[in-house]
Formats: sequence, structure tokens, C-alpha cells
Amino acid sequence: MNQISNVNLHGSAQFSESNRFSFHPILPQMGQLEAFKRNGTAQQLTDGSFEFQPRSWSRSRAELITLLPHGRLTKTQAGDYLLTIRIPDWESHPMAIVSSESLEAISALRTYIYEAEVA
Repeated sequence: MNQISNVNLHGSAQFSESNRFSFHPILPQMGQLEAFKRNGTAQQLTDGSFEFQPRSWSRSRAELITLLPHGRLTKTQAGDYLLTIRIPDWESHPMAIVSSESLEAISALRTYIYEAEVA
């Protein structure tokens, strides 16, 4: 697909009460644009103007230290250690999960720091 920097399309747009926006060009041409589906920010002004800005996602640059049954322990690019534990509401003993996985993370962090010092 060719890199297209700016394309002007003419057509009709529909905005329904269910907040669904759709646009249909007058002269559709296959391959004129690259298809995409993205999350982003849409803005419609009272004069009918419409803008959409796709959200750019950047991958985490954190270094994974260990995966846990309900989370992970990572070292961020800034050098901080980040422990994430996600427990569903239906779990019967969330405090026990936090306690046991925190101890598991401490053990993994101890090993990680020791291996870094030896290397």
C-alpha cells in the first residue's frame, strides 16, 4: 500500500441517537485508503465538523522479572520495581492471595538482584 499523507473524501455521514457515526463516500474506490480499526478520541462539533485522533499505544519497556498467578513483577525503564496483582472479585480469599504472591515476588526479586550483583 502506498503511503498517503492526506486524502479528501466527499460523501455523506450519518450520526444516530445511539452515538453511531458512519461515513459513506460518494465515489468509493477500493484501495484508496488502508483499512483500520482503532480506539481513539472522536470529537463532533455543533456545526457538524467531525475529527478522530487514533490513540497511539506504546509497548511497555519494563523488564519482566517474574509472572505470578494473578500478576507480575517488573523493573521499569526508570529503574523502579513494580508489583502488579489483579484479583477477581469472586475470589474467596483475596488477602491470602496478596500475601502469598507478595512473598513469591520478594523471593523472585531477591534472586534477580543477586544474579545482577554476581554478573
